[in-house]
Amino acid sequence: MTNREGEMRKYIHVLSIVIRNSFYKASAYRANFFSGLITDFCFNLSRIVFVNILFGHADTLGGWNIHHYQLFFGCSFLAESIYMFFFYNSHTTISRRIICGDMDFLLTKPMAEIFVLSAMDVNLGSGISNFVLGMSFLSMGVNGLDLEIAPGRLALFGFLVLCGSMIYFSLSLMINLLSFWVVNANSVFDLFMNITDLYRYPGDLFPRVVSSVITFVLPLQFIAILPAGWLMGDSGAGSEVGVEVGILAGIYAAVFMLLGYCLLRRAIGRYSSVGS
Repeated sequence: MTNREGEMRKYIHVLSIVIRNSFYKASAYRANFFSGLITDFCFNLSRIVFVNILFGHADTLGGWNIHHYQLFFGCSFLAESIYMFFFYNSHTTISRRIICGDMDFLLTKPMAEIFVLSAMDVNLGSGISNFVLGMSFLSMGVNGLDLEIAPGRLALFGFLVLCGSMIYFSLSLMINLLSFWVVNANSVFDLFMNITDLYRYPGDLFPRVVSSVITFVLPLQFIAILPAGWLMGDSGAGSEVGVEVGILAGIYAAVFMLLGYCLLRRAIGRYSSVGS
């Protein structure tokens, strides 16, 4: 076994322990787990209710019908479920760990900083609720549009969803890393969470400038709209999404992951231990 394979197995083993401990905690505090699960479902369903209300007064929005929006929301929930399950809890507690002095404990672990700051506390409730909603709305959208999806198209769809989730992860990491410079970056992250709701809606609903920004500068459209467009093929109301979009999504995901890592290195270099 090479050193690289040994390192990979170590990280997989640690992540499996983190997930297992989260299941133990959920089983020990069932009422807390299920109440959080119900809250997440209700919060996400409120977004769907809003869109259904709109379609109660119009057949289409921007040339897209309700089945298209079911597909958009399904893709967004799937991408979000990966982020919520593995990374959300760890990212949103970076500020608290710095203030309380727990960051010293994390950074002295013999593992990569990006791992210990991102994947040491999974969120079962939000991850599960987003995945269930994602699969449900994806199924309704596919059936409503009567789409026939070939295995090859489904494979690239999975890749696009994964790239979208990694873009979401990178943006979240960079915003929460601001905690190394300011006392509390949670308010900035809350603003980010509200802005990212834009990735659930196609860019042609917005002015051209806004559409360009959320596609190429802050690539929110890569998170849900482009995977949905790829599934629809030439049956959508917009232009067909080609294979080159998969290449572009991979490039954007790699670039933003690199930006997140570079900012992490700067943040760690600036950090001063609270210990002696």
